[in-house]
Amino acid sequence: MTTRNPFGSEEKGLAMVATPEEVVFETTKAGLFIVEVGLERVRDLRSQRDEVDSASRNAAKAGVLTQWQRPEMYDKFFPRRSPLRADAIPSSDGPAGAFDRRSMYAVAFALLGAVLVGVGEFSAHFGLRHVRPLFGVFLGSCYQVLTLLVVLAIRGTWDPGDWRGAALFFLVGIFHPGAYFVALLNAIDRLGPARAITVRATSPVFAVALAVLFLAERPSVLVCLGLPMIVGAVMFLTKGGGGKGGRVRRADWLFAVSAAFFSGLAPVLIKAALRYGGDPVLGVLFTMMGGLTSIVIANSVLEGKTAGPFWVRRIPARAVLLFLPLGVLTGLAFITVFLALSLGTVSVVMPLLQSSPLIAILMSRTFLRSEERVDFRLILCAAAVVLGAALVTLGRA
Repeated sequence: MTTRNPFGSEEKGLAMVATPEEVVFETTKAGLFIVEVGLERVRDLRSQRDEVDSASRNAAKAGVLTQWQRPEMYDKFFPRRSPLRADAIPSSDGPAGAFDRRSMYAVAFALLGAVLVGVGEFSAHFGLRHVRPLFGVFLGSCYQVLTLLVVLAIRGTWDPGDWRGAALFFLVGIFHPGAYFVALLNAIDRLGPARAITVRATSPVFAVALAVLFLAERPSVLVCLGLPMIVGAVMFLTKGGGGKGGRVRRADWLFAVSAAFFSGLAPVLIKAALRYGGDPVLGVLFTMMGGLTSIVIANSVLEGKTAGPFWVRRIPARAVLLFLPLGVLTGLAFITVFLALSLGTVSVVMPLLQSSPLIAILMSRTFLRSEERVDFRLILCAAAVVLGAALVTLGRA
C-alpha cells in the first residue's frame, strides 16, 4: 500500500494497493475503502532472501526492506565512483559463486581490521614511554583525521547529507574516539597492552545493555550465554593483577572498563546518526574531528596550566613518530570494517573483529617479554572474551 499526498491545491492525492504482480486498487478520491487481498504470495517473498537475480526468479523483489538496502546489492546495478567500492571486488560468473567470493573477501577484510586494531592499539605502548596518555591521544587523533582525509580525497565523495547527521557524528566523536582513547591509553600505560585490549573487547556487554534500555531490544539465548562468559573472564583476569609488575589498583582496571563502555556506546549513537543519510565514511571523518576537538580542549585545560597555550611544543619529536601507527592503522581499520560490512553480514564480520585481543597478546609475547607478563590466565580470559563477544554478536544479528 502506498499514498502520495498533494503538495499544492492544484495537485491530487493518490492511494494505491498492489500485490507483487498487479495494482488491485487506486483512487484519487477521499474516503474509506475496503480492499481484499491474499497474503500468501507476499509471505512467500518475505521468507526468501533478496539476491541479484531474485527479480528474474520471482518476477518480483524478494526479501525484506533491510536486505534491499545492502550495498552488495545496489552496487551491482549502480556502481559508485570510488576505488573502495564493493563492485571492485572480482566475482565469479554465477550468482552463487559471486556470493561465495564476496563472503570470502568480507572475512579477509574483517580479519585485516582486527589485525589493524590490535597492532595499532598495541603500538601505543611504545609512545607512552615518552609522553603522558593525553598527549598520545592527541597525536593518534591527528593521524586518524589525516588518514580519513586522504581516503576521502581518493574516493572523491564529499556529500555530508543532512547536517543533523553530521552534527550527531561529531557528538559521537567526543565519546569515541575522544573519551575512548583517553581511557584506553591510560589502561595500556597501567596494565600493559594485552590486558587493556582484552578488557576493552568486552564492549558487547555495554552495547547490549544500552540496546535493551534505549532500543527496546530483547536479548536472545546466545546473548544470555555470551554475556556471563565475558563478565566472568574479566573478573577472573582482574584477580591476577596487572602484567607490568608492581601493584595494580582497581582504578587502573576502571580505565579499561571505561574504554569498553565508550566502545559499546558508539554503535548505538552511530546507528542514530546513520538515519539522516549521507556518506558513512564522511560520517567517520566527522566522528574523528569531534574526538580531536574534545582532546584539544582537554589538553588546553589540563596541560595549559603548566605549559601555557603552546603545550604542543612539549611533545617530544620521538613521540610524534611513535604514535603514527596508532592513528594510521586504526583509521584504516574503519575503512576495512566498512568494506567488510558492505560485502558480508554482521554475524560474520563482527565476531572476527573481536579477535583483536589475541593479536595484542601475540604482540606482547613477541616484543614485550621483559615488560608484560603473558600467562595462561591472560590467554584463557582473552579466548573466553572473544568467544563470548562472538556469541553476543551472533545473538543480535
